[in-house]
Amino acid sequence: MERKEKLLEELKTEFAKLKKDLGFKSSYEDLEKVGFIEDMILTDGYVSPNFSRQLINRISEKVYSWVSVLHSWIMPNPQDMIYSAEAKKLSQEEKQEIYQLIAKIMYFVRKSKRLSFEETSEEGKFIDELTEFDRGEFSEIMKKYHKKFESFWEDKEEQE
Repeated sequence: MERKEKLLEELKTEFAKLKKDLGFKSSYEDLEKVGFIEDMILTDGYVSPNFSRQLINRISEKVYSWVSVLHSWIMPNPQDMIYSAEAKKLSQEEKQEIYQLIAKIMYFVRKSKRLSFEETSEEGKFIDELTEFDRGEFSEIMKKYHKKFESFWEDKEEQE
């Protein structure tokens, strides 16, 4: 238990230092909610000397992990019964909204990758931008479609 507490204390210290150095507004709690940063540090077993990159990668990879699901909703593999059924329930406007969400996710992923190659002061602004996207638009759209498909499958279950 002592190792865990030390790691979390180190994380909080590095976070405070990083926030001061980069000047971002997102709080520790904000980043914990969007990136589960405590889980990341406990799993990795260390706080990286390049903590800003560790943090940015964690959050951008989290949203990127949903791209294949989003893609399958608008362009399902014909052999995939689940996504094919769900895709049929989407209007053209909904498919366009999902496509736009994919485009925004890819913007963040590509920007994250570019920043990893540069010495830049953009990281603080990017952390806030990514956190705001995750907590706002991304979460709202994902909740909307998961509720839609939950209802769809519940109705199917009742029809059986």
